[in-house]
Amino acid sequence: MASFLTQTITIISGFLLVFFWTKDSNQSDTILLAGLVILYLIFSFTNSQDKSNQTIKKHMTAFTLTGLIVLIITITEGINSIFFFLFYFLAFALAFALNAEAAFILCFCVLLFFFPSTESNQTIANLIKLASLLLLAPFAYFLGKEKETKYLRALQQAEGKQTIDAATTTIKQDVATVIKSEAKSLKEIDLTVLKDIVTQTDRVREKNEEIIK
Repeated sequence: MASFLTQTITIISGFLLVFFWTKDSNQSDTILLAGLVILYLIFSFTNSQDKSNQTIKKHMTAFTLTGLIVLIITITEGINSIFFFLFYFLAFALAFALNAEAAFILCFCVLLFFFPSTESNQTIANLIKLASLLLLAPFAYFLGKEKETKYLRALQQAEGKQTIDAATTTIKQDVATVIKSEAKSLKEIDLTVLKDIVTQTDRVREKNEEIIK
């Protein structure tokens, strides 16, 4: 729930920034455009260089990218803009960068932001643009969910590998301790069994690494 609320606020904030900025005729759109471009480049660069605080950086990148695209479309005739198609790419970008639900949040924001303008300039082309975005959202959601599933599966495999590695290491250490402390009292067959346990443990680890790969 917290994640959904956070990404909702992130996306809506991008729209609100453009809405209030462009509403004031005294403000220069070029300044905001340049600022958003610079911020986007900064966050994109820091994401690739520094892996800490990834969640915050992803949301900041999503905010700046959303605001940037909304501004470009707003200052180029709004819903009639030739750049309206950028929303289609943004839906996929947000679904991959945040959560799959972000695609639907974007569609909701686009409808609220641009639908009033379709009432005064209601053409079939404009309605098709909004409808196509709504039809595209489930596809973006599906691909976003697939990405999340693959990530969780990879994470579970990594955790499983760590568990198996820890278990095999413990077994080898315990067997080595027994052999070292009880070497004189152990029979030859017992030593063979213990050494076989170590060999089997190594094989389990090797097979686990092959499966992960």
